[in-house]
Amino acid sequence: VDTVRDWLSAQLRRGAPAPARLAPYAEAWSRLDAAARDVLTLNLDRRALVFAVFGWLAEAARG
Repeated sequence: VDTVRDWLSAQLRRGAPAPARLAPYAEAWSRLDAAARDVLTLNLDRRALVFAVFGWLAEAARG
């Protein structure tokens, strides 16, 4: 989770030609934080989180 947060942080700091392009990355960040918190709090299967994170990142990259 920390590695993904670091990567997302770098993407957001790097910026984009249009601020709207950053919105999908910010949304992925928000989803990651909420899901990671739920996984830890509720002792859920982390594998599902990993697959979800890859999906969110792919969605953010597509814009």
